[in-house]
Amino acid sequence: MSDQWLSSAELAEISGIPLSTARRYISRFDIFMRGDDRVRNRRYHPDMVVVLTRIKSLYDAGSQTDEIKDILAREFAMTITTEDEDDIPPPVAPYATKEDIDKLYTMIESLMSEVKESTAKANLLQSVLEDRADHDDLKNKVLELQEQMKKKDEEIAELKKRKWWMFWR
Repeated sequence: MSDQWLSSAELAEISGIPLSTARRYISRFDIFMRGDDRVRNRRYHPDMVVVLTRIKSLYDAGSQTDEIKDILAREFAMTITTEDEDDIPPPVAPYATKEDIDKLYTMIESLMSEVKESTAKANLLQSVLEDRADHDDLKNKVLELQEQMKKKDEEIAELKKRKWWMFWR
């Protein structure tokens, strides 16, 4: 597109949206409209055609105004105007700086170490549970053997009560 700034009528004509609808979109979503107020009639950057057509497509898809504002906030830059120039926030870098990337790597490394620690703890807990299960199995076997020994002791005691001549009967 050209670098000429466009009126709302020209925006409407290029985007194929009726003028009244385009004006309504411009007033409702003015924070997404890059305009020049220095001239008598407000003029808009040619890139605003894309914003207008996106708004129309979102309305056509059944989105509500609040939903559209959220979507536009993720997709397009916003224009914030203030009365006092001292209140203007510092510009935000459009790309991540080396420091930002270093911070992200540090965060990722700390998260990875936490994951490794959690995995080690989970493995230790699993082995403890397996040892516990083995311990319970051994305990059950010992109890079974004790029960068997008790029965054999009772049989021996029964046999001792019998006289020697009763064994051949």
